Amino acid sequence: MNEQKLIEKLRLIEALFSGATTKGEEVAAELARERILERLRLMEREEPLIEYRFTMADMWTRKVFVAFSGATALIHTAIVGNDIPR
Repeated sequence: MNEQKLIEKLRLIEALFSGATTKGEEVAAELARERILERLRLMEREEPLIEYRFTMADMWTRKVFVAFSGATALIHTAIVGNDIPR
């Protein structure tokens, strides 16, 4: 299963967790969440991260780039729940 499908499954599981009406549903959703997160961590270890180098023409371009890349990292962290931005 690819990373995007796992992230989508994680979103659905978190929705189930937040809407759980019994303790059993909550526990089941939490266990499923942990399994998906572990699979994502495993994929991260198996596939090395790609490093990019960017050259900016001026300070304004650099500031815009840093703002967008920081927002992307925050979104990724919120979805996946780890501290390693891609």
